[in-house]
Amino acid sequence: MRMIHAMAAQMLLLINILFLAIGSTVAAEIEPRSSTNTECAANIDVPVPDEEEEWCYDCDTEELEDELNCSAIKSRPIPDESDWRLLSRAHADVVGSEEPTPTGKFYVPYEVRLSEGKGRGVFATEAIKKGTRVLDDDKAAVFEDPESYNKFLKSIPRHLACDVLKWAWPDYRIIPNSNDKKAVVRLDLDESAMINNSRSKERTNIGTGCLGGGCNNNKYVVDENKSVVTLKDMEAGEEFLMRYGEFSAGDEAWESFYGEM
Repeated sequence: MRMIHAMAAQMLLLINILFLAIGSTVAAEIEPRSSTNTECAANIDVPVPDEEEEWCYDCDTEELEDELNCSAIKSRPIPDESDWRLLSRAHADVVGSEEPTPTGKFYVPYEVRLSEGKGRGVFATEAIKKGTRVLDDDKAAVFEDPESYNKFLKSIPRHLACDVLKWAWPDYRIIPNSNDKKAVVRLDLDESAMINNSRSKERTNIGTGCLGGGCNNNKYVVDENKSVVTLKDMEAGEEFLMRYGEFSAGDEAWESFYGEM
């Protein structure tokens, strides 16, 4: 009987040794999970580099587009609500606000879709009468200096940074208690950022009346609250188009803004 127990113990020992050997072989043949994750991560649009030496703090808009290789992004996705919230929060962080930066609001039915030859555009989904309030023109985020603007661009994903470089525009604001003006950069943090340039008065169908010397010029229909309004009757499916010269201060303002670096 003792001999039988001894043989059984030896058999159990041999079985355990065999299982341990098989387990070691299988583990050695399994590819580490980290290599797969690294490969996938390379295809995800992550925020621009965190390393100080990899970010061009002295670059202007055109130079930043080259540094980010924006031209390589062939298909620009239409931002969703999470993208706008991200941009709003990123701006608030840069300017030191505890609350997200307010965004604009459309007062008419609309949709964002591809516009032939232009990329993304904003379209009316119903017929709209001339003089109808379309959206507010006073909710743009403001960057007072190149440092805050660059910090904002660095903090967001690359494809959104490339979008911002297309959407943002220069403007002047009057310095309180003086006649001096300061160049700033403004950015819409909502779908109005994708409204395209009409490039001519004839094709313009929305505006504020500020073209050619300020809102007192009244070349277009003007709402007292400085809202963007329709300048003519619009049909369903028609694209909203406004003249960028109505609100952008142009190259001189860009040069003044970056001249503060």
